[in-house]
Amino acid sequence: KQSDKEEYSSVVSRILGKLPKSKRIVVINDEAHHCYLPKVKGKGEEVEQNENAMVWYEGLRQMKKLGYKLQHVYDLSATPYYLKGSGYTEYSLFPWVVSDFGLVDAIESGLVKIPFLPSADNSQELDEPKLRNIYEHISQDLPKKGQKKTKKEAKAKAEDLGEDALKGEMPPNLPALLTVALEQFVKDYESYDRGTRLEGETAANLLSTPPVFIVVCNNTTVSKEVFKYIAGYETVDANGNIKFVEGKFPIFSNYRDGLPIKHQPSLLIDSAAIDNAGGIINEEFKRIYAEEINNFKREYAQLHGAGSADALTDGDILREVVNSVGKSGTLGSYIRCVVSVSMLTEGWDANTVTHVLGVRAFGSQLLCEQVAGRALRRRSYDLLPYNQAGEEIEPRNLKKYKPENIVWKFPPEYAHIIGVPFKTFKGGGAGTPPPAKPKKAVMALKERSELEIRFPNINGYRWERLDGHIIADYIDQPKFRLNFNEIPTETILKSAIAAKEEKLTIDFEELRDAQVIYMLTRDLIQAKYTDPQNGRQFQKFPQLKKIVEQWYWEQIEIVGGDLTPELRRFVALWKKSEVVASINAGIRNASDGADHVSAILNYYNPEGSTTHVRGLTTKEVYPTTKSHVNYVVADTDSWEQIAAKTLEEIPEVISYVKNHFLNFRIPYMYLDKEKDYIPDFIACVTTPSGERVHLVIEISGWSNDETGHKDAKRYYASHLWIPAVNNLKTYGRWDFIEISEISDIKPQLIAKIRSL
Repeated sequence: KQSDKEEYSSVVSRILGKLPKSKRIVVINDEAHHCYLPKVKGKGEEVEQNENAMVWYEGLRQMKKLGYKLQHVYDLSATPYYLKGSGYTEYSLFPWVVSDFGLVDAIESGLVKIPFLPSADNSQELDEPKLRNIYEHISQDLPKKGQKKTKKEAKAKAEDLGEDALKGEMPPNLPALLTVALEQFVKDYESYDRGTRLEGETAANLLSTPPVFIVVCNNTTVSKEVFKYIAGYETVDANGNIKFVEGKFPIFSNYRDGLPIKHQPSLLIDSAAIDNAGGIINEEFKRIYAEEINNFKREYAQLHGAGSADALTDGDILREVVNSVGKSGTLGSYIRCVVSVSMLTEGWDANTVTHVLGVRAFGSQLLCEQVAGRALRRRSYDLLPYNQAGEEIEPRNLKKYKPENIVWKFPPEYAHIIGVPFKTFKGGGAGTPPPAKPKKAVMALKERSELEIRFPNINGYRWERLDGHIIADYIDQPKFRLNFNEIPTETILKSAIAAKEEKLTIDFEELRDAQVIYMLTRDLIQAKYTDPQNGRQFQKFPQLKKIVEQWYWEQIEIVGGDLTPELRRFVALWKKSEVVASINAGIRNASDGADHVSAILNYYNPEGSTTHVRGLTTKEVYPTTKSHVNYVVADTDSWEQIAAKTLEEIPEVISYVKNHFLNFRIPYMYLDKEKDYIPDFIACVTTPSGERVHLVIEISGWSNDETGHKDAKRYYASHLWIPAVNNLKTYGRWDFIEISEISDIKPQLIAKIRSL
């Protein structure tokens, strides 16, 4: 296939036709933050973004060069900033901005909906309500890798595990704060759908499509897990039969009575979903939506020419489902919930969005405004009459008022937004920021990939007896505290510009104790009795259910709230790792004589690697040659540098890495609380016999002054983590060394290596 590049003169002539060059032209650039001349090529998605911006910008410049009279060029944008990757300072205003009618102005004038934002809750958080910035509190509990990378690694492992390794879906495992937020927010959505919406939106066309609930996530794995929790998922049972699991919320569930429903209300839209659109746009979907698909193809052919509709893919149809959300008679008219990563662009013009939940980092107020903007488009632009006091005038009373005493304006419409940390509506004085310290990029170097160090991400340990019997002993074990001073069960949302407020609450009266015990047993199996080779050990369910039931009635202690016994049911929404750790503590307490210790791998991120090291630091750095990572970051004046220099000099050291931006952690228990110990270095060394061994290196200090912490870290690292990793038999042999004095690091390391 060959293609020729069209000259700019031909493009301009084709578009402008016979327009005389003597005519004056006014150009209006809509969404003008996508029109600029980039300084750099960019990386990843930035490359295409910059190329499109350059074509747009260059097109205008070529019009000028070809002699057309560009009288004025107006840029219109709600976010007139340079984008990330453009080569300019990120999110800096365009220098040619002359008029600013920002978000606050648009809200106050009634041109957009009024956002309700979290303003207070019943937790003991002092700075801001927890639902205002959900991601900040739960980021460590969310998967880091997207679907493409996860599937690629899973397929590679399937070569060893067999073809059944990739079948089925695991239950979603979301942090407690996120599940509590969803419970409250969906309840508010249902209340709006049943009440406020039916009472207040009286125009004939406003009820033709349902209100839309949006969740914006940080990567495709998180979006998939949230979608599974909300809408349900397809999996495979122990006999290999397909099973449909209903979503947590019936109003959003795509499954009912064990089967997919006809018009599914929830949609997952991200790059992974587009790549696998055939799983959604299947033959059954095409049959149900035949009329809507034909209408779409007809309109597409009218716009793009005859025959163009024949080339439409399943991915194109899926995009149209998203683009038509909120429009009656279209593919998206039945959608109530959209879970996405970053597919909802500025051109997405749905005006039925009423609720937005953010589960991602927001590096700027620009991003906050872009995400929240998906909910702020008004449904109605019909002007209504108001008196001088701001009260709406009944049509029958309109004649009682003089025209000069009537104010015609848009009636208020509202959007509810949580998890998006707006600063726009907070007052504060301006000041001069301190000068920024220079930053150095710390990263893995592709040319040193042979020095990569891989390690298992271990969440905990499982003690096993050869006879398979499981018992628990909770004598002298601390109670599990449900602290309602930390997890809000009530959040106040306030209007951004007025005194109006609403309340988000949660209700667990419908959930029964037996259901909670069943759910906790399932979680225990998933967390502690699951491994990649054998899957979930459901044969142990009866034994574990008895232990969970004992724990549920004996170990839960309620703190805060109204102290009613029913509050213990909230444990179903608590952070699963903490709940499981407390249950497992009794099993561990009764298993001191266990025959074998096994590693429990992180559910989402079972493996870590130096490949993922990437970050900026203002600290001193030491350059490396034997490390996959370009620098060792120094937290002190000298000892990291001395350690790195020593590791570089010892011939037996093949590669090493400082545990900075690496997220290498060893879980341990102290005072019956789960904690993470962060060692200083990992080194890959050659033993006298030629074997490669990984050394976990701790250089005194232990980053905590309490003797108990030191002893616990030392014990868990050497007596539990190391044996558990070696029992995996997939990462080679590992060992541990504690360097007592930095001045003795070289002889101690050499002696340790020669003893292996």
